[in-house]
Amino acid sequence: MTREELNNQILNGSKLLSKLQYNDFKKIILDFQLQEHERFLIKFTDLFKSVDNDQDGVISEVQFKDLLRIMNVFDSEEAID
Repeated sequence: MTREELNNQILNGSKLLSKLQYNDFKKIILDFQLQEHERFLIKFTDLFKSVDNDQDGVISEVQFKDLLRIMNVFDSEEAID
């Protein structure tokens, strides 16, 4: 059962909500964690895509250095090199 399915049961006043099986609970929690993780990572994914000029999912050393500059990971060019 996904979080959406659980929400639908709540909205529809389902009697199934009187008990929650552990496996359903675990699935809901993991689904929530995954969605939060994806939300957190989206800015990094977007940055990666912005330097991946040919959009093949692979960046070169030059593109990686550009990514480090954009993210302000290091404060000098020597550190980036």
